Amino acid sequence: MNEIMAEPLVARVYRILSEDIVTGRIAPGTPLIQKQLAARFEVSRTPIRDVLTQLTADGLAQLISGKGCFVSNVSRDAVTDVYAVRAALEEPVFRTVFGKHTALQLHQLRILATETLQVSPENGEEFYEASLQFHQLLMAPCPGLLTYQNCSK
Repeated sequence: MNEIMAEPLVARVYRILSEDIVTGRIAPGTPLIQKQLAARFEVSRTPIRDVLTQLTADGLAQLISGKGCFVSNVSRDAVTDVYAVRAALEEPVFRTVFGKHTALQLHQLRILATETLQVSPENGEEFYEASLQFHQLLMAPCPGLLTYQNCSK
């Protein structure tokens, strides 16, 4: 069974919107209007409502009674906390993949690590993309970890 599974609709919309919020492409305080989001993603409002609920639960959006849903102000401290938790959770992953990379992958990891460290902290989008590439390559020897990560969203 070599069937490639497509990313579930709600997971795809959530991933894109959360990236847009975390990287600053969508500014804090911006209203998240269901009709506009449904048009942007070419979906009905039902998956958009599910995504907004998840964004609210994750602290990336806030629901204001009678006014709608808005992008939360994600503070630098909150982002720092997220990365601290992520680092603690990634340690077992590093132990799992240690020694399983090819020479080419190790070379690419060194390049990506250097590039990530050179990104200005003020450029959230560029840092996010560099970090994402690094972590995907880091977990490449254990594709099941990526599958689990994608299923948990």
